[in-house]
Amino acid sequence: MTARRRIVALAIAASLIMPLAACTASGEAGGASQAADGVTTEQAQILAITRFRNYDVTSRPFQTALQDSGQQLAITGWVDWVSGEGYAAVASDTSESGVIVWSHESTAATGADLTAGDLPPLPAPTLAEAEADPAWGTRPIDISTSTLDAALATVLALGSDRPDNPLLVQQSGALWLRNDTVDGIEVSVFAAPPSDDAVTELPSADESGLRLWVDQEGTMWRAEVRLGSQWSTIDFGAADGTRLGEAE
Repeated sequence: MTARRRIVALAIAASLIMPLAACTASGEAGGASQAADGVTTEQAQILAITRFRNYDVTSRPFQTALQDSGQQLAITGWVDWVSGEGYAAVASDTSESGVIVWSHESTAATGADLTAGDLPPLPAPTLAEAEADPAWGTRPIDISTSTLDAALATVLALGSDRPDNPLLVQQSGALWLRNDTVDGIEVSVFAAPPSDDAVTELPSADESGLRLWVDQEGTMWRAEVRLGSQWSTIDFGAADGTRLGEAE
């Protein structure tokens, strides 16, 4: 597979950390037992530009929550798709909280006194700066064993420096699930294709490890990703001009 992966390639890899959980009922988080239609040509075009729209605005704030190694983590920060790095506060319900910087390859972390929902302090260090600072601990990203790492990698994968091919998005089984709203914004909810392969019949929504809430302009406002046996929701805010290494 090329470095320019389509909408779900990395997110699907993240969803394979642990055996998949049984599907929840329709309408619940991660609920896939619902009617689904293959995307129309117009919907495929919208879905194909959503990662590029993220890259085009450079950076956006986000927040998510997940369980990792018995801890409930609240993650709040920014992702910069142009630099390929993220910066976030991680508040834990069982241990010391901290601040993290990460890329596709590695992550650096340092302790901080934070509560759930806090944003990390600006200016943000780059990963190279954090790695050179002895106050930060650095390790490789490992999506095969860490739910946190899988979530961080998925956030980075939701931006691309060029649009996806709408014909391939349509042919590989992307699904329209329903209309919805996010903070008053009207969106369509899509199940991303479960693989890069063309399909001869539509997959079920259960087969996708990633769902996207996208408005008519192609802006992604929410993503729901299956991380092993759990589903986690990633909410994005409007671009606020924050760049890693730059103060407000």
